[in-house]
Amino acid sequence: MRWSRSPRHWADSRRQSSAVGERETGSVSSAALISVSGTPVRWAILMTATRRNWRHGLSVWGLLALLAAAAWVRRGQVLPAPTVSRSPGLPQVSLYRQTRIWTLSCFFGMGTAGYTCVLAWLPPYYIGLGWSDASAGTLLGFLTAVQVVSGLLLPALAQRHDDRRQVIFLALILSMAGFVLLTLTPLRVPYLAASLLGAGIGGLFPLSLIVAIDHHSNPQRAGAISSIVQGCGYFIAALSPLAAGMVRDQLGSFALAWASLAVMMLLMMRICVQFDPRDYQWVIRD
Repeated sequence: MRWSRSPRHWADSRRQSSAVGERETGSVSSAALISVSGTPVRWAILMTATRRNWRHGLSVWGLLALLAAAAWVRRGQVLPAPTVSRSPGLPQVSLYRQTRIWTLSCFFGMGTAGYTCVLAWLPPYYIGLGWSDASAGTLLGFLTAVQVVSGLLLPALAQRHDDRRQVIFLALILSMAGFVLLTLTPLRVPYLAASLLGAGIGGLFPLSLIVAIDHHSNPQRAGAISSIVQGCGYFIAALSPLAAGMVRDQLGSFALAWASLAVMMLLMMRICVQFDPRDYQWVIRD
């Protein structure tokens, strides 16, 4: 039986959970920095360019790509070259032909869709309700700051148990509550809604990737699963802001889009029930 829970595997699984949580926390930390700093940077540029255009503020962040490119070129001096061990035997069954891979991809995609919709449409939503650009950007910055904390705490909580479903359910409930508040009472408790969304989405983002990696004890096979799940999932998530924008154009409000995301959290709860670690050895074929 290839699925074994040795002490070493437990330790590896816990390190993977922490590493994924830290990586995703770095991602949302960057989003928080940009959302909070975008308005001040834009106005600093306007003082010199005398052109009131948000694109000037946005273009400044393109300079960070140059720093990232320099770091990427020097990665070989810091990171060791990856080693791939191949065990002799029969050819592995293609992951693309296995139902669980597509289930995991859809689960990751739906969870990330909530994040991308909030990132893209939360400020315009509140600006449409009468808020200033700076206030709406600050709200998004607050939400993503909560995501940073949740992205560290929930994976750390999940690594204490082999079964991640309880913590995933917690993240889904928090996310659903946040979307419900955005739908029904966006102006009454905006920061409570942002707190719930940040805590839920911030934890769901890494947890949905962790549960995908959990499906196989072999590092190379788990890495392949993660690659497919992220590739397909991000494609799904990339379409969600477009769909939300189309809903807004047709109905004149984001309320139905937020309500749809709340319903999607319920659907994800139904999918999450399937992620019983005792079944992983059967649902992914080698």
